Amino acid sequence: MEIATTLKADAHMLRALLSDDDMQAIAENCPGYDLARLADYFRLMEAHGKPLHDVEHHLTQLVRQGTARNRQKARQGKELERVWRAAHESFLNHAMACPACNAPQGRYCHTGAAFRRAYLQAYQNTDQPEQ
Repeated sequence: MEIATTLKADAHMLRALLSDDDMQAIAENCPGYDLARLADYFRLMEAHGKPLHDVEHHLTQLVRQGTARNRQKARQGKELERVWRAAHESFLNHAMACPACNAPQGRYCHTGAAFRRAYLQAYQNTDQPEQ
C-alpha cells in the first residue's frame, strides 16, 4: 500500500505485476525487495506500457457514487414535495373555510397566518433541496 500511495497507483494493479514468488519474498523481507527497489521496478514496468492505474475501476466507482447521489436527491425531492403539498392543502382548506381569512387582501386569522408561513417555508425549501 505504501508503494501504491507513493506512485499514486492502484494496489491491485501493482499486485498483478508481481508473481507469487515475489509476494513470498516480500513477506519474508528478502534482500532486494525493499520499498525503493520495488518502486523503481513498478516505474520501469509503467515505462514499458504496464498500467499502474485501473481507469475502468475508477470510472465505475464514480458512476456508482453519482448514481447513489442522484437516488438520494430524488428521495429528498419527493419528501420535500410531500411536505409542500401537505402544507399547501392545509393552507388552502383553512383559508377557503375561514370567514376571517381573506387571501386576495392578504388578511389571515392567527391560524391562517401560521398555515401560510408553513406553506411558504415548505415552498421555499422545494427550490433548494439539501446537498
